[in-house]
Order: sequence, then structure tokens, then C-alpha cells
Amino acid sequence: MPDPQEFERAASLLRRTAAVLYSSPSLETQVSLETMYQAMPQEDKPAVDSTLKKMERHDLLALPLRGEIVGKTGHGRTIFEQGCIAEVVLGFDFVAKKYEPAVVHVIVEGTQTQETGGAGFFCADLPGMIVTAAHIAKRRILRVEDLSGTTLPSPGKPVIPDGDLDLALLPCEIPAGLEPIRVDWSEDRISAGSELLLFGYPKIALHHPSLYQARGQLHTVCPNYTSNRNSLIISRIAHPGCSGGPVMDGRGFAVGVVEQENDLEEATGTNSFVAATPAHYLKKFL
Repeated sequence: MPDPQEFERAASLLRRTAAVLYSSPSLETQVSLETMYQAMPQEDKPAVDSTLKKMERHDLLALPLRGEIVGKTGHGRTIFEQGCIAEVVLGFDFVAKKYEPAVVHVIVEGTQTQETGGAGFFCADLPGMIVTAAHIAKRRILRVEDLSGTTLPSPGKPVIPDGDLDLALLPCEIPAGLEPIRVDWSEDRISAGSELLLFGYPKIALHHPSLYQARGQLHTVCPNYTSNRNSLIISRIAHPGCSGGPVMDGRGFAVGVVEQENDLEEATGTNSFVAATPAHYLKKFL
């Protein structure tokens, strides 16, 4: 899928700049500034200089105070190999625009109302599958809608694991040209204080549900009372209807999936946080 139009040129220049530095397996630790210019003759030098400075702010390269060289960094090579240079430099505004089409509205039969719902997302690591929450998938699924409200082909039988893991898969054909979301399989990559982006489809009084996004902070990773698994504890930015939605980091990877609301906290008004199932638990489906 192409980059969001407003970011297209910047994202392209960032990727091409990173490729000049890191696409070669060379052990050299630096590249001359002139080599950078020559590798992108269609770009004017001020544009290249500006891109290099933006990358330096994220430790993706090093620019010495004196000299005409560009230094390579280990972090820069890692981010290049992960294919998320543009995400890291352009930030959450770019991540949200690029990946929001992958987030779907899963509409199910309600208990007190005719319809209710949650969210899900097409997953790059599980082709042809929508990742959602198990407590959503256990209800009768009425339909799945995309960002524009278009009904997608009816999903197949949900894949729900035994036990209390609040994750499920819905077999569904991915629309052409859509960029699915990748999963971060690491168990300890993110740490307390990390900024995160959450998507969902909460109910809005007198309005049709539409895609909601919010940024929050990871406060801690702690064990769940009812299992030996951990949960991500995030700033209170989710609402009913966000269950099953992705929690994403600044690289554009899903690091978690929003869990079921805690009924006791909801009733007592003490829910200052939201919990998400770490995305690495999706290994159960591989």
C-alpha cells in the first residue's frame, strides 16, 4: 500500500537515504556526505541535509560536528532492517495514517442491545486473518466493516484457543492494497514510559461508531490475577468498543491487543488504566 499522500515524499526520501547507508553489508562505519548526494542525484542537497538531521535526532545515524561524513549506528541499521525508518522519524501521525485502514469494526450480537462490537486488525504475520479479542469472537458475528463502513466478506469460523487467553483469529480475505500490521514478537522490547497508539470503535452517543485512535503511555507490565500471563497496563485511553483493537508502538508494530473491560472497575469508577494482552502471545496461533 502506498504511503499516506501527505507523507509520501518525506517517507520515500527517508527510506532511500537509509538504503544508501545500510543496504550494503559493508563493515565501514561511515559514508562520505558526497556519496550520499551522488546516490540521490534527483534530490537537492538541502533536502538530503534536512533528512539526515531528522534521522540523527532518532539516533539512526551520526553527524560529526566537523567533517563531511555520515556515521552509521547500530540502532539505525536495526530500524532499517525492520523496515520502519519512516515510522520512527515521522512519528505517530504517520503510523496512524498508514495503518488505520487495517483496523476493522467487528460487529456482534449484543446482550442488552441488538448489536455491539469491538475491533480487530489484519495481521501481516498471520495472512488472511483478523486478530481480535476472544470475548468478541465468542459472540455471534453479524458482520465486519472496514474504515469506510463497507462490509467485508463474511469471516470464517473464529479460531479461539482453549483457556482464558483473550485473543482470537477471524479468517477473512484481506482487501487489495491494504497494509496489514506486523506483530512485535519480543517479550521485553517495550518498557514503562513508552508511548503507544491504540485503535478501536467505541460507541458514541447518537452517532455511528467510527475509528477512534488515542495515544497513551505504558505504565507497567504485570501478571494477571486469573492466569500466569502478563498484561500491558496503559493510560486510560480505551472505551467499550476498543476490545480487540491493536496497541502499536512508534515503529508501527502491534505490541498488544486491548483486553476485556474489568467489570468491577467499570462499576466502581476506579478504572484509571486499560489492559492489553501482549502481542507475543499470538505465537499460540503459529
